[in-house]
Amino acid sequence: MASLTNHLYEFGPFRLDPARRLLFHENEVVPLTPKAFDTLIALVEHGGQVLEKEELIRRVWPDTVVEENNLNQCISTLRKALGDSPNEHRYIVTLPGRGYRFAASVRTVGVEETAATAPPGVQRRAFTRTVIVTALIGAVATAAYLWTLKQAGRSGAELPVRSLAVLPFKSLAADGGDEYLGLGISDALITRLSNLRRLIIRPTSAVVRYAEGSQDPIAAGRELKVDSVLDGKIQRSGDRIRVTVQLLRVEGGVPLWADQFDQRFADIFDVQDSISERVTGALMVRLSGEEKKRAARRHTANTEAYHAYMKGRFYWSRNTPEDLEKAIESFQQAIRLDPKYALAYAGLADCYVFGRGQAGSRRAMPLRERFPIAKAAVTKALELDDTLSEAYAPLAYLKLSYEWDWAGAEKDFLRAIEFSPGYATAHQWYAECLVYLGRLDEALAAIERARELDPFSPAINDSMVRILYYSRRYDRALEECRNTLELHPNFDQAHILLGRVYVQKKMFSEAVAEFQKAVALSDGLPGAIAWLGHAYAVSGRKQDALRVLQDLKDLSKRRHVSPFLIAIVYAGLDDREAALAWLEKAYDDREAALRAIKVDPNLDNLRAEARFQDLLRRVGLRP
Repeated sequence: MASLTNHLYEFGPFRLDPARRLLFHENEVVPLTPKAFDTLIALVEHGGQVLEKEELIRRVWPDTVVEENNLNQCISTLRKALGDSPNEHRYIVTLPGRGYRFAASVRTVGVEETAATAPPGVQRRAFTRTVIVTALIGAVATAAYLWTLKQAGRSGAELPVRSLAVLPFKSLAADGGDEYLGLGISDALITRLSNLRRLIIRPTSAVVRYAEGSQDPIAAGRELKVDSVLDGKIQRSGDRIRVTVQLLRVEGGVPLWADQFDQRFADIFDVQDSISERVTGALMVRLSGEEKKRAARRHTANTEAYHAYMKGRFYWSRNTPEDLEKAIESFQQAIRLDPKYALAYAGLADCYVFGRGQAGSRRAMPLRERFPIAKAAVTKALELDDTLSEAYAPLAYLKLSYEWDWAGAEKDFLRAIEFSPGYATAHQWYAECLVYLGRLDEALAAIERARELDPFSPAINDSMVRILYYSRRYDRALEECRNTLELHPNFDQAHILLGRVYVQKKMFSEAVAEFQKAVALSDGLPGAIAWLGHAYAVSGRKQDALRVLQDLKDLSKRRHVSPFLIAIVYAGLDDREAALAWLEKAYDDREAALRAIKVDPNLDNLRAEARFQDLLRRVGLRP
């Protein structure tokens, strides 16, 4: 008679029985949810191999459309069950941007059921008993898991909520005069909650798109790929303000907490304190003493200064040249009202570091002109508060892009991350700092963390492509760039990067088409024009490239055009003398673009030149 057999998998002190859907640790059953068990089987059966996230999701949820966060939760559950520590993954290893690999050695064991040698009737009874016992054990294991979660909630332990989006609060004012207030309160809460190491908080840049129009908080939570959302409404009447707020679990739309606050408008700080305290309590997050101190910190006691600051952040988030000017005015007003308002100085620094250089601004300025203003603002901010993450990030960027103080920039980026672990922009620029230094694997890990915090940011996805491009990983850069353009089809920088990737793959007609799109979308951005000229040059269209060169030189008489961009076109023409001369002019002008010369593939034909090596040394990128 044929044996009734199945396979057992053994790894470390664990034994996995797929047929009976049991995991044993030595002789005790380890409780797992059904989907966590399915995830474990898939990983173990492919032990040592990389399982892509998409493939793993397809195996575990074959007939259901789910978000990646469901898989992340299963992986987290399994790691706890297997005893993996946060710093040492002995069993399940994450491959950033790809998937997971079961790392432990697995031994497959064939087991004969004892019932197989018994008479048929006994076999049936034995098989029935096995099924019943298996079902009971599974039920008990599931009940134990659910009971553990319930008890965790009662005891104040962390519930499995790992990520949160604070949506812009909706103003119920009929005249729309308080439109800045909703985003301002949201931004303040995001800043406070981002200090918590136990939660991933989506940054303001990720939620700002929900500031206008009606919103379904659960749908927004799914789009933002978070476990929970904080949704609120504000209504102002005279000197009173009413804030209604609810915290929702995205899965199932389960309310975790809701409340209403009626306060004097001048007491907006108390409202924010109450909300942040109640949110952390509802999520069962235990705060350290330092986290409590930072979450409760108030940067100003002046209500008028605070509202001016909120207006500044509101205008800053809209990211247009006109709103940039309003943001600068608002931050300056906040500083006039409270000269010790550190956050207002940091906001002003952001405007001059990241904003005043944008091509469409009426007051666009080269970095050498913006630098003194930005440096003075950020220095003042840190004099007032030397733990302010929002000041360390622009300071680090200045060191990276203008001073070329690589060690100083890395130190300040790490301080920004230390004081605000959820600050996605700090992770993003730290990643770019690492790539310019040639530490490419570290750069990819850092940009993956930034994207985990803010997966929909065009700037962060742009940085991901840029890092892959500088790493010469052109196929993956191409894939990532196309993914970005699916989300943001009119993002001119993504079209420029896609064109640059096409140039390296010698797909010149495709490159020209992308650069032409970027020129149209950006209304003649000098960078888009220059890269179009470079593509003409390397594809043999010399006359077109020379025409672009003349256009750039003419344009430079009316607005700022980086000498680096002109050098790029000359490099494409293989006019090395002219390219080096313009690169040296970029050095004299302290152009930020020079930070990339160590890794830029478009300058490969200049690397053997002594003048180029000397330039690398002066920028600090050559020992």
